[in-house]
Order: sequence, then structure tokens, then C-alpha cells
Amino acid sequence: MAAEVPPLEKKYVKNKISSLSAGIQVAEDEGAKRREILSHIKSVKHDGQFQLDDLEFPGGSAWFNSGPLSLSGDLRGKLVVLDFFTYCCINCMHVLPDLASLERAHPVEDGLVVVGVHSAKFLNEKVSENIENAVRRYEISHPVVNDSDIVLWNQLGVVCWPTLVVLGPSGRLLHYIIGEGHGPELALFVDTALEYYRREGSLAGGSIPGGGGRGGEGGGGVTEATPLRYPGKVVCGREEGEEKLYVSDTGHHRVVVVDRGTGAVTAEYGSGEPGLIDGEAQEARFRSPQGLVRDGDNLYVADTENHVVRKVDMGSGSVSTVTGTGVQGNDKEGGGKERLQEISSPWDLALGDSGTGGGGAVLYIAMAGTHQIWAHFLTDCTWIRGSQQERGVTVRFTGSGEEANRNNSYPHKACFAQPSGVTLTKGNRDNGEGGSPELAQITIWLLCAMPELARGLQCTMPYVDAGCGTIPLIYCPWKVV
Repeated sequence: MAAEVPPLEKKYVKNKISSLSAGIQVAEDEGAKRREILSHIKSVKHDGQFQLDDLEFPGGSAWFNSGPLSLSGDLRGKLVVLDFFTYCCINCMHVLPDLASLERAHPVEDGLVVVGVHSAKFLNEKVSENIENAVRRYEISHPVVNDSDIVLWNQLGVVCWPTLVVLGPSGRLLHYIIGEGHGPELALFVDTALEYYRREGSLAGGSIPGGGGRGGEGGGGVTEATPLRYPGKVVCGREEGEEKLYVSDTGHHRVVVVDRGTGAVTAEYGSGEPGLIDGEAQEARFRSPQGLVRDGDNLYVADTENHVVRKVDMGSGSVSTVTGTGVQGNDKEGGGKERLQEISSPWDLALGDSGTGGGGAVLYIAMAGTHQIWAHFLTDCTWIRGSQQERGVTVRFTGSGEEANRNNSYPHKACFAQPSGVTLTKGNRDNGEGGSPELAQITIWLLCAMPELARGLQCTMPYVDAGCGTIPLIYCPWKVV
């Protein structure tokens, strides 16, 4: 007897959901979009293909931000959004602001419950302590369950991270969305569905057991006050003969300078509140900064969750934005100038020249969000194939934007997976012609979060070739030096 096909794998269900998404996309205005959604909700109300019998969270699982919940009990009468995620996935991270916005608009008492279903991709991600730290680090406030054996994933037929599944008050499948970048569709669907079920009288008010109140107010449980909170990166330097450490205090949304000998904090940049504000040291705001690189009195900061690169002038104490609009971008080519160029989750930085013999100062950016390496020009310079680049321009250097592990002789066809660390070494290379000047060369060493292994890729202009080979059993590395 053939096994029953999971709901999300049924062709009929796929076609219905695809038709809904297409209808929402082509609808001329919000009213038309809402009518599409209402028509869909009514059409699946008595459709047996969307009925989810015996769907339940696995017993004995660890829960965070709430006690154990039941779809058939605690959550019956609620509109439920299940977020199938894994904590090292950049695409899953990009969905979190959409969910936080949704929870602020519709608290639990209004009938909406968001539940994170952590479905590990790597063995290390199955460990509850690691998930708890991730919940705190990302300031997730809704309930999260550790489905370490991906029971619910398999029951529904989920195929990739992230996947958002919307269930009605009776537990019926209403909608599912795969991937990131669908925040507006999710928000409109949830708002329309809540209004429909509220009029119908099938929504249950009130809170849920063990927490899960209004979203967006902290999250991850009570955290002890510490000098640093989930620091992301650190670089070394000297100021007036004294050794310093420059630390991205990621969880406190700031950058600090520490005396290496005494451990005392000698300077702080950022108010400690998340946001995107330029200005003086204590007025400026960052949002989960990561990579740092120093250039004289300037400290460049990969302000990851603001999707910008910042500059700290340590002489004056002022903070300014170098590149990025402050909104996550999808551009995979670049070419815009300063704050007009959108970027996505810059994670690390390295400083060098153009590597072509044309000099110039270039800031290389590990762009985790688009799985690429970008370059921001701090000065006018000669770039690849003799092209001239103006100061302030930001462009793609290497990587197609596809998430994969692929070397290639053409830099724009190479593929990376969430590059999170970048550093430079500079050398010379004989061009093979006796007596000719040697060509300058920049070698970029990258660390990428790969499904099964990490691979150091030696990226040499103007082509990409294999570097140090494979290093097995490295899990989600974040930095290389």
C-alpha cells in the first residue's frame, strides 16, 4: 500500500497555493488582493485535501519562550503561522523581521500565534542549548520548538528553509510560503484571514500557556546583563603605542574598543539600542554589527541587519553610512553609489587595493545575503579589465548569487554559500613573460557555510581557482585570519 503523500507535496494543493499567490501578485489594488485571499479561504473551508488530520508537535521536544503547546489543544481557535527554520540559515534570518512585524500588528490576544519550528540542517543544530542561544541572539519572542527529528517537517512535506505554513482556527491548511522576501503577502494574508475568522466567530482570544504574548518586545527569555552579548567579530590594532581590541558587540548593537592589557573599555560607538542612525558615538545606532576592519583612524563596520556598511571616525567619534540603503536588497550586480546602492546582510570586511596594479583603496565585503563578495571603492581606481571605478561605488566582485559550492575561472560564475569571513593576502605573480613587470595580485580567502564541509576558496583576480582544497568536518565557520 503506497504511503500517503504529505499535504505540501500534493499536486492539487500546490496548484491551489500557486494560483493564490499568482492572483495576489497580479491584483491591481489591495481590495482586489483581499478578495483573492477571501475567495481562497472559502474554497478550502470544506476541501478535504486541506484538512490536516493528526498534525501535532512531537512530544518530548524542548520549547523556548513558552511551555509545550498543542495544535489540537492550546492553539485550537488561533490562526497559526509555523516558521520552519534553522538558526544558521541567512534566508531564515531574513524572515524574522517580517514575523516580528506581524506579531506587533497582531498580538496573541487578537488570535494570531507564530511558532518557530526549528528543523536542524546540521547535527550541531539539533542541540537545544544552541537553539536557545540563537533564540536569544536573534531576539525571537514567539514560541519555538526543537523538532530535532524533523517530524512535523516530514508530516507536512516541507522541502526547504525557510517555509511558512498558515493554519486556520480549526487546524486546516490555509497557505504556505517558501523562501524569503514575501513579507507583504504574508502580512496581507494574515490580516485578511483574521478579519474573516473574527467575523465568523471562530477565533479564540486570550494568551497561550507559558507566555507568547505580544511580539517584538525582547525575546529569548531573561538574559543576564554582561559586558558583551554575542560578540560577532574582533580585530587587533594599536593606538598611541597601546594594543587595542575592536569588538563588534553584536547583541548590544554597538562597537567597543578594549585595552588589550587591562580589558577595560576605552571607547563605545552606538547607543546600545538597535536602529540606523548616524551621528556622534553615543547617539549613533547599529543593528547586530558583525565584521570590522581598521584603516588608520577609521573603523569600517559591517552593520549586518541594517544592510549597510558604516564608518566610525575614531578621531572625532562620529559614525556615518558608507554604502547601503538600510533596506535589504536583491541586487546582485551593483554599480550604485554610496547610500543609493542596496546590499544584503554584509557579514565581514577586508581592506586592500584593486589588485590590478592600479592602486586605490578597496573595501571587500562578504555579502552573506546574496552569497557573493562585493567591492566598495574608497578611492578612484583602476579595476578589473582596466575599467575605471569612482570613489563611493559598490559593485559585485565575484559570485553569481546562487547558493552553491562551485569554483570557476570566471568570477561571476563562481558560487558561494553564505560567505561569512573574508581576509586578504597580497603578493606578486609572474606573468610568464621574461623581463616583464610582475603583476600585483590580491588573494581573498573566504569561509562559507556549506552543508557538508567548508572550503577555503582562493579568489585571484581576474579569475577564481581552487585554494587550499577541502577541510572536512568544519561547521558553519564565521571568520578566517
